[in-house]
Amino acid sequence: MGPQNQDGLPMWRVQYYRWIIITTCLLFISACLYESRQPSAVQGELDVSGWNFVRDGSIALNGEWEFYWNQLRTPAYFSSNRLDLETKFIMFPHAWDAYKDRNASLPSQGYATYRLIISTESAELKALRLNKILSAYRLWVNGELLATSGVVGIDAEAETPELSLKIVEFTPQQNRVEIVLQVSNHNYRDGGVIESILFGAAKQI
Repeated sequence: MGPQNQDGLPMWRVQYYRWIIITTCLLFISACLYESRQPSAVQGELDVSGWNFVRDGSIALNGEWEFYWNQLRTPAYFSSNRLDLETKFIMFPHAWDAYKDRNASLPSQGYATYRLIISTESAELKALRLNKILSAYRLWVNGELLATSGVVGIDAEAETPELSLKIVEFTPQQNRVEIVLQVSNHNYRDGGVIESILFGAAKQI
């Protein structure tokens, strides 16, 4: 039967379990280190100019996004020379009721506009992967409407909910990507964006 440990288990089995545990720990640590070195958005801006998409893969667009509660704003609004003193920021992704405004949590139902500016050195074809945006949305990239899911509305009658997975492709303009995202929720327990949006080379996404 071969050598055994003090509990009567064959040593080859003990070593096998030990190898499984060590491998699992190393994979977990590696994943944490990979995630921790990804750049995060700060006050609505994300700089990925130093990121190697070929070597390091796609990026989760996490961090502070511009946030306009109960407002449906379009790229045309942001392209005007406006002085907006009401710009706020929200940690992304997050359900709305996890966000506090003036020390009070937002409700799960409502509507909002998110905005993020990405700086990138690469002008190659890029893509976004969108999933779990509750419960309807419209997405513009550099002023172009590229994705819709359901019908965004200011109330339940105007909204048509839809859960979908979408991948959109585009080419950055002058090393800059502007994302404007309208979201409404009047049908689900949670509202907002609860999963990361992935950004990377089109062939990777």
